[in-house]
Amino acid sequence: MPIRFSFLIAVAIAAMMFQNCAKTPNLAGGDVDAQGAHKVVDGPLLSSKTFYVAHDPILASDNETLLRKGLRLDVRTGVLVNQNDRDSADGLVKAGQRFCLTSAERDELQHLVQQDAVCAGLNPMNAGDYCPMAIQLPYALYGSNSQTLTQVGSASCLKAPDVDFCEGQGERVADLLDQVIQTLDQRICAGL
Repeated sequence: MPIRFSFLIAVAIAAMMFQNCAKTPNLAGGDVDAQGAHKVVDGPLLSSKTFYVAHDPILASDNETLLRKGLRLDVRTGVLVNQNDRDSADGLVKAGQRFCLTSAERDELQHLVQQDAVCAGLNPMNAGDYCPMAIQLPYALYGSNSQTLTQVGSASCLKAPDVDFCEGQGERVADLLDQVIQTLDQRICAGL
């Protein structure tokens, strides 16, 4: 329960920071670059590098639903586990079912998240820019034992992601995760 509460507080703070599409303020204790981007430091830590992704767009509606009913991907093992206790509506994803990345995909993902840092403020608005107050939903939640659980790939004002991996590898991570989700039916783990 404390993890959920901490996570909800972190999400609420993040939402308030992006409410006016302005530059995010510097958080004490975060690493900062010249443009004002800083490492996300608020939220719960996980025991290992983990992604939570949605195989069904409905599951991406809120973070708690994604944590309880989405797919949990352990980066070290390359195994995705369906967290839902029910089969999907279309019957393609069973409760508790496991899916596996190929060894090449697992190795690439491990390499991509080797720099274990998610930053906010990556694409600040310039003075005078118009903000239509629209948002870009995250492609996943990511956390580890050194990076707090954070939405990655999210943005306000339909611009490039404002919260994503600090080293710029977010686009490739998003593509890899999307490719995995699109081919889930071919990824059922043998022998599990």
